[in-house]
Amino acid sequence: MNWAINGTSTKYMGLLASFISLTGCIDDSRYDDLDKNITEIHAGPLATPESLPIYPSAELFSYSAHTLRSPFNLKRQLIKDDSLSGTAIVAPDEDRLQEPLERFDITALSMVGSLSTEAQIWGLINDGQGKIYRVALGNYIGRNLGVIVDIDERQLAVLEIVRDGRGGWVNRSRTLTINSD
Repeated sequence: MNWAINGTSTKYMGLLASFISLTGCIDDSRYDDLDKNITEIHAGPLATPESLPIYPSAELFSYSAHTLRSPFNLKRQLIKDDSLSGTAIVAPDEDRLQEPLERFDITALSMVGSLSTEAQIWGLINDGQGKIYRVALGNYIGRNLGVIVDIDERQLAVLEIVRDGRGGWVNRSRTLTINSD
């Protein structure tokens, strides 16, 4: 037989011989304790898992608002009746100086009392942060350009100016009443 041995096959033969000799040098005795633990675990009884708690079944809910208009749909049917939608007006004067109570949402404000003389009546408004303001007819209140149109001892009427959704503006009435707590 004629064996032709070149340099690369000699290199591979040397690597193979080194690998075979190294595998014979592995000491398996250091893994004896691991093998013993695994054998004990396999020989022992099987653990039974705890049973899951039983929860009452959920009450069924029937969603009935799917036939209503989506609040995220911009197209809406506008009400033609001015008594329900407010009276159409021209754009408000947004360049005038704001009054202090225009920084607050009207829902955060509350009427806490009134002051009066023979000639005039004022309303006392709590801003929700502990500060009390004295207001009169014609003062502005709330973020929607609300103007005070009537004050009596127990309530304050406000006419807000809000967008109508068609590029115009409408008036909306609000009332702040003294809470009897």
